[in-house]
Amino acid sequence: LGDDEVRGSRLIGVGTYAAVVASSERAAETGGLDTLTRVELHGLAEDRGIPDRATMTRQALIAALS
Repeated sequence: LGDDEVRGSRLIGVGTYAAVVASSERAAETGGLDTLTRVELHGLAEDRGIPDRATMTRQALIAALS
C-alpha cells in the first residue's frame, strides 16, 4: 500500500498482516470490497484461508470474501 493509503489506518504488526488490517479498514470506510485492488483482496483472502485465491479474478475474490 502507498503511504497515502495507509495514513490514518491502525497498523498492527508489519508486512501482509498490516496490509490486511489497512485494507479491511479502507473497505469499511469507502463502501466495501469493490473499492479494493486485486492485491488487497488477495491479502484478505490469504488471511481468511480461502483456497485457490492465487488463480481467482478480482470479481471471484470479492465473491469469495463476501
